[in-house]
Amino acid sequence: MFLSFGLIQFSFIGVFVYYLIHKRTAPFAFISQTVLFAFVLALGKYALINYFFDPGYPNATFLFKPEDRFNDFMHMVNTCKNLDPYNLSNIWPSVYFPVSNLFFYLVYVGAGKHMTLAMIIFAAVFLLVFLYLVTRSQVFSSYQKAILFLVCMITYPMLFSLDRLNLELYVFLFVYLFVHFYAQKRMLPAVIFISLAISMKLYPAVFLVLFLKNRQFKAITSTALLTMAMTMGALALFAGTMQSNVLLLWTVMNRFNDFLFSMNGLQHSVSMFGVFKIPLLAFCHFALGLNTGESHVFSNAFLRIPYLVFVVAYVSSIAWFIVRIERVFWKQVCLIVSIILLLPHISGDYKLLFILMAALLFLEGAMQEKNRLRYVALFALLLIPNGYFYLEDDVSIAVLINPLLILLLSISIVWESRSEIQRVLPWR
Repeated sequence: MFLSFGLIQFSFIGVFVYYLIHKRTAPFAFISQTVLFAFVLALGKYALINYFFDPGYPNATFLFKPEDRFNDFMHMVNTCKNLDPYNLSNIWPSVYFPVSNLFFYLVYVGAGKHMTLAMIIFAAVFLLVFLYLVTRSQVFSSYQKAILFLVCMITYPMLFSLDRLNLELYVFLFVYLFVHFYAQKRMLPAVIFISLAISMKLYPAVFLVLFLKNRQFKAITSTALLTMAMTMGALALFAGTMQSNVLLLWTVMNRFNDFLFSMNGLQHSVSMFGVFKIPLLAFCHFALGLNTGESHVFSNAFLRIPYLVFVVAYVSSIAWFIVRIERVFWKQVCLIVSIILLLPHISGDYKLLFILMAALLFLEGAMQEKNRLRYVALFALLLIPNGYFYLEDDVSIAVLINPLLILLLSISIVWESRSEIQRVLPWR
């Protein structure tokens, strides 16, 4: 029954997107209409399912467990409020870098140690700064900017992240501010914001390839020094010694990775690791007769080296392409985003916020793109709920659809420059 609902939803979206492509709809209208249509369709689907069947999670929503709403924020505040985030006696020992934990502590203390007020401040500040970034464009009218902000609010990555109140909201925001100031060639604020993002989670360091492309080695050095200074400063404020906290963080991260290498790491994920792992799990189960636990152990062991080779090849190829070939800024950003989304073994749907950033950059220069319909269709499909049906537990078909769409987006960008690639390769 739920599979039927999902297939109908998938078919309606496919027909709608085909209709917009056939009409050669302008990029702004294409993304806005697709996001709105998919949002209303999803609301209708889940209203019917809940009214007639009341199935509970996961079939009752395209988000995470309703009873767990906002808990990514609340758990971390409870963990960090005593400035002892890595203590193994905490119910949820932190797996975040020191600056992230200090950030949660400051928000909580700034709200007078009231959890509800802290959540409101956390969400409100994010929304206000995001509103500024969306409306700063000189390309759109005031009316279009208002529509664009409202459309952003009903995209899947925004709804998913706000439903969880996950730290990714601020990592995304700091990276977006970095991109904003970098595009304006204002290096000091750009360095500050990318340093903040890296000190919260390591993966935004990939954006330093933009500095590398323009030989801004001083900016790279400044970012590294500022990131280390903020990290050491945060560690100095925590209970215990710096060394003990670093060792505890390493222990907690290893435990967390072991937990997420099970089926838990596949739910709501955009990693290519899931694309490789899910067919292998099916093979282990149906062809080899292994149980769920044995299938995960076998798959993780089998994929360890091949996936590492894939990651190294992808990162090196994309980095080379950005530095040597690509000149369009939104495409450079989009390719970097593909690295941070696709390559970690565990990559939550919160990170699809970065696709939203790339889509907004694309829209500003969309009229100059000869293949804009292809790009706009891919962006639109990545901004809507794609969990049409579930493969097992709460692992939906989206864990295959979204990574493949992102990969196709990257391939499309690189393919456009194939003649330039052939020109610069030494063996042409």
